[in-house]
Amino acid sequence: MITHKQLTLAEVFENCQNKFDNDKYQFLSLLDEAINLDEIVPVSFVNHFHTSTGSPRKHQLYPMLKALLIQRILSIPLFSAIGSIYYLT
Repeated sequence: MITHKQLTLAEVFENCQNKFDNDKYQFLSLLDEAINLDEIVPVSFVNHFHTSTGSPRKHQLYPMLKALLIQRILSIPLFSAIGSIYYLT
């Protein structure tokens, strides 16, 4: 018989902290899996973003939003530092 163990919030935080400290790529992958932008971003916003503006867009919508979310989650103070995170997504 399989026994189940309920994780506490402290254990979840500790696991996330360990991933962040030891394997940043795996931590970002975990965030990528956990955050479903299709559920968060309204379809009307996506459609409006992709409408023609007369000039080509330099960045895609979802990687840019992921970079901004990661900036907020990790409390990165400088917007220029987000470029390296955007590159990883």
